[in-house]
Amino acid sequence: MSDSFAIDSGTLFCAQLVITLRKRLCCDPDGTPEIIADTTSLVDERFTPANGAPDPGERVTLTFNVRNVGNGNTSHLKAELLDGNGVVQPDGQRVYGRVDSGGAPAGVDFHFTADGACGTTIQPTLALHDGATDMGTVSFPVRLGTTDVTSTSAAEPATITINDTPRVSGIAVASPYPSMINVSGVPGTVRAVCVTLNGLFHTFPSDIDILLVGPHGQQVILLSDAGGGTDAVGLTITFDDAAAAIAPATLVSGTFRPTNIGGGDIFPGAPPGAPAAALAAFAGTDPNGAWRLFVVDDAGIDAGRIAGGWSLTIDTEFPVCVAPPAGDGGDTVAAGL
Repeated sequence: MSDSFAIDSGTLFCAQLVITLRKRLCCDPDGTPEIIADTTSLVDERFTPANGAPDPGERVTLTFNVRNVGNGNTSHLKAELLDGNGVVQPDGQRVYGRVDSGGAPAGVDFHFTADGACGTTIQPTLALHDGATDMGTVSFPVRLGTTDVTSTSAAEPATITINDTPRVSGIAVASPYPSMINVSGVPGTVRAVCVTLNGLFHTFPSDIDILLVGPHGQQVILLSDAGGGTDAVGLTITFDDAAAAIAPATLVSGTFRPTNIGGGDIFPGAPPGAPAAALAAFAGTDPNGAWRLFVVDDAGIDAGRIAGGWSLTIDTEFPVCVAPPAGDGGDTVAAGL
């Protein structure tokens, strides 16, 4: 400690030395290894046709990869695949050997029978020892079966009239209100939703507020206070989370992300709760039931219509597994079908 200026002096009554222990970066023989789960890969499967995934009841071989994120190397890492957590009849102990700190993942193969329902995730668990040292356990999420995707379209072609009157709290609701599309018989859960307005006419598009409500109450504002004051004439507009941009200042035909400029929108009779900003709000839900489109005009003078109504495109996903062989082969079955 020093004083870099002349004249003044003083007394230091107390000082504190703080030492922070930092993790050693490499190769210290006294360091401690820490093993974590990395990835799995399927090596062998018994059911036919092969689908590249473990199926319920199938005897499979998987490579289990681990990484060492500690500050010391293992010398003789051994692993035992435990019975349970979706694993039945695992085979014996395997040796990983030396796994270097910060090095590449190391993998060994284990055989076991997968136990669980199609589409569920099991958790194979390895008990680890490095020589006589208990290294704990690591678990790997493994999904049973594959995922199939299907696309379903449904439409309500009746014209939606965007009224300018009568107004309640400054809001004029469309006719019909809401417009509904009933979806039935679609398997799986929602992966993505797109909505199309067919033939939009309005003399001041920014007056239009549109809310989509799904069968289970999730809701998304598709369009609000956007599109400017230039007449919309026969526009076809699709709302898709994957679109490159929101609706422009002057509304044109095209595909856009849901667009909500400002807030405080009122949709009489809509479910309570704050609407979401993206159609991803419907992901994972059952697509079957009534989809409702609430359309209002939130300013006076101008009016319009959606001449060709509206349509939905719903992508759903569901698990598919191969059943145990009967005779000379297995049958592919979809869960829940």
